[in-house]
Amino acid sequence: MTAPPQSTAAATTCAHVVSSPIMAADDPTRTGRLRRAVVAFVRSPVSGVLPWVPTAAITGADSVALAVGVSLAISLLTAVATVVVGDRIKALETFDIVYFAVVGLVVSASGADVDQVVARWLSEVSLLVILVYAVGSLAIGRPFTSQYSRVGLTTGQAGSDLFRRWNSRATTMWAVVFAVQLASMYVAESILADPDDLVFGWIIPLASLASGFALDARMTRRYRSAIIQ
Repeated sequence: MTAPPQSTAAATTCAHVVSSPIMAADDPTRTGRLRRAVVAFVRSPVSGVLPWVPTAAITGADSVALAVGVSLAISLLTAVATVVVGDRIKALETFDIVYFAVVGLVVSASGADVDQVVARWLSEVSLLVILVYAVGSLAIGRPFTSQYSRVGLTTGQAGSDLFRRWNSRATTMWAVVFAVQLASMYVAESILADPDDLVFGWIIPLASLASGFALDARMTRRYRSAIIQ
């Protein structure tokens, strides 16, 4: 007995979608590997934190527009990638776009004097803003990392005590990273009066950020293996 034409067409379409490099999780091709890398990126808090790196590296008025533009571009590309892989836009992704779009408008509409002020304070203000965002998400009981870590989990797993504890720790870790960066850059800018100071202007901020990336990856692996058991 043959299937009706509609059923045959539907089955063919379904088979095509499942076998597509965009959908197949075990696709060994370059496209499949690229998609898995993109999925892993947009489902990691790193994707929401990364846009804040260029503005934290401001060294002068000449680099303000470029840094803000790069931060906004990363934010928009991350949001597009999130939609392409079939996920919902996260709150931090939206916040990134809004913040850097507003800063970009201020920079584009300002004169040289304002650019000097923005260049002087943008690093510290940006770090303070993302720090407040992280701490605020903890205060209201919705750690910002939870939107990333709940993807692919069942309702029971996402509502477990382990899920809540892990996200509190992960968001706290990022808050500490932002606080260390902010304190270090404040010392370089306001106490040493040298934003390019090797230790406080570069080594400590970059080392804390690298530690955040490494700890996030390690904590995520351990959390995933524990909660899926």
